[in-house]
Amino acid sequence: MGSKDKRERIARIKAGLEKPIRHEALMASGVKVLQALSTNKQVDVLNASIGTGKLKSGKLRETLENKAPHEMRKGVQKLIKKHKPLTVDNLLEEYRKDKPFQQLANSVGLDEQWFINLAEQEIENAQTKH
Repeated sequence: MGSKDKRERIARIKAGLEKPIRHEALMASGVKVLQALSTNKQVDVLNASIGTGKLKSGKLRETLENKAPHEMRKGVQKLIKKHKPLTVDNLLEEYRKDKPFQQLANSVGLDEQWFINLAEQEIENAQTKH
């Protein structure tokens, strides 16, 4: 990268028009480290990050809202594979056992009713496919 290009990129970064590449790489490596942890450790890290302001609760909520349907579909597939009935109780069994995750989800406004509605929706989707 020529010095003129570099100066222009730095100016765009300072103006907020671009993010530094280093920042993106660090963020991606942080996600990989977090994913390698157990669920309880992930919840602890996320709670600490919200508490210190490093993570905004709105961003965590958005991430959970985007991730939850995929996890619920995996639960549906697991129940089908084990020949268990597709019920809300069966789908939410793991969620209901994980109190730290429930507290984390509640802290960003995703209560049990939100997960019940999602489970009902995923059950309905699964039944229309079969």
